[in-house]
Formats: sequence, structure tokens, C-alpha cells
Amino acid sequence: MQNKNLKKVLVLGGSSDIGVSIIKIYLRNNYKVIAHYNKTNKNLKKLVKINKNLKLIKFNFMTSLKKIEKFLDNKEFKDCSVFVNALGHIKEVAFEKLKLSDIDDVIKVNFYPSVYFTKIIGPEMNKRKWGRIVNLGSIGVKFGGGEKNFPYSLSKFILEFFPSYT
Repeated sequence: MQNKNLKKVLVLGGSSDIGVSIIKIYLRNNYKVIAHYNKTNKNLKKLVKINKNLKLIKFNFMTSLKKIEKFLDNKEFKDCSVFVNALGHIKEVAFEKLKLSDIDDVIKVNFYPSVYFTKIIGPEMNKRKWGRIVNLGSIGVKFGGGEKNFPYSLSKFILEFFPSYT
């Protein structure tokens, strides 16, 4: 049986190697973890089998904004004490061949969920007087990114320009 007094964390991008490592840390520290994934991996599957405080939620952010908003408006997320955005969609395209849709696809996955989710749970964290929001970035944005990953670097860069809740 799950302890209802556990703090709860939502990890978006929980199936990446970084996501799995983050999940393990929170589980070791007695958090209830909700882990989002699009494509699962064997390490995430193993964790679910051995830990009752881990719940997986599958969702593909490469969909309409309306569906993204509906997914993120899940009442189960509102009482999260911690939100970790470990999403990392990369669309490799040479800058000369770049289309606006290439940028939109990556920002839709790497940035929009963080904005919307922060808008939903930020006020709840304020009411409880405690919470943490973590957006994973990339050191590549400090150096202009790679030759074919401008959309990814841009999406991680804009995560640095984020409103704060006080």
C-alpha cells in the first residue's frame, strides 16, 4: 500500500537515462514518483516492477496543443511538490534547411509543457509554501549548439528565461 503522506514528484522525460537516474534518487528519498514517458526503456520497466511508489504515464507531446494542455491539466499532478522537466526532443536539421515547423516541433516538446505545468502547480506550491521546479538544460546553448541542432539548443535556451513564483 502506498503512503499517502509521501511527497510527490512528476518527472517528464522519465524514460531517458537522465530521467531514470532522477527517478531513482527520488524513490530512494521516499517520494511518490509519477514518471512520464513516450517510449519506455528496460531500466524504467525494472523500476516499476520493484517499486510501488512509481507510476508511469505514457504521453507523446508531438500532438496538438489542446491535447498537451488536457494531459497536463490532470488533477493528479496538482499536488506535486517537485516538477522535473527532463524532456529532450532533438530534431537534427541543418540551419540552411530549417523550417519553422522544425522549431515548433522541438519547442512543443521541450518548452511548452514546462510553461503550462508551472502555471498549474506554481500557485499550488505557493499555497503549501514549498515546492521545486527543475528544468534540465544543455551546456550546448552556451556555445551555440551543434551544427544540426539549432531547434534543440533554442528550446533549452528559452527554459532559462522563465518567470519565478514568490
